[in-house]
Amino acid sequence: MPVSLEQRIKAVKDWCTVQERSVVPVLVPELEDMARQALAGVHSALEGSSFDDDEKQGAQFVIALLEYQVDRLYCAEGELPRVFAAALERFEQPPVGPVSAQLRDLKKLMLLISGERRGLCEVSRAELSAIVDGIGDSLRDAQFWYYVSSWAFTHREPDYLVQAFEAMLLMPTTFRNQMPFKRTRLMTRILHREATEAEVLHYLDEIIIPQVLSEFREHLLPVLLAQGMTPEPLDEAIARAQRRLANLPEQIRQTRD
Repeated sequence: MPVSLEQRIKAVKDWCTVQERSVVPVLVPELEDMARQALAGVHSALEGSSFDDDEKQGAQFVIALLEYQVDRLYCAEGELPRVFAAALERFEQPPVGPVSAQLRDLKKLMLLISGERRGLCEVSRAELSAIVDGIGDSLRDAQFWYYVSSWAFTHREPDYLVQAFEAMLLMPTTFRNQMPFKRTRLMTRILHREATEAEVLHYLDEIIIPQVLSEFREHLLPVLLAQGMTPEPLDEAIARAQRRLANLPEQIRQTRD
């Protein structure tokens, strides 16, 4: 019985998810050596995979975004525009089949949304919709909606944010998608001017990933302050989160030893 396109995409996506879990947890400023080593392991694993050319290229597009995330974190000051341009160029190669086409569009969208947040490009609603509308259900997971909600918050577009929130409501609750769900819920409430100080402080006290804290400070905090929320309790909660995360590099090293 022939394997369907959705099954092929899911097989590549599931394989890539396992590989990403070897890299993403060590994306911490002090752990470049571990992140580079983990990324090299992903490349090695792909070489030994049984994917056909279309599936392998799809996995390569996923890895291209992962490489960008690593290079972005560890590049020298002023090098980010070059790093972003090099990553974007990798997504210009034509896909060899339907699997790689879907994964290329998905990961290119994520790259563009990430780049826009850093002032490296712009993504209009029309551009976003053109790509989102072509992404199949098998790829509309928590990570997909994480990026779409980032764009929606940046552009103050509550409709896409509500779509992300509703989609996450229907997903099975796991440890890995709890924080994206809580983040999307908080973003939605902020845009509707409904966020309370108590829920914001609770969100900050649950942060265990440095990138999530950085995002809060750079993107959510300015909106909350503009809406009139008192800064002192937020500053104290941010400081608590920073102290909590200070020991993260050593904890990761001990776990990986």
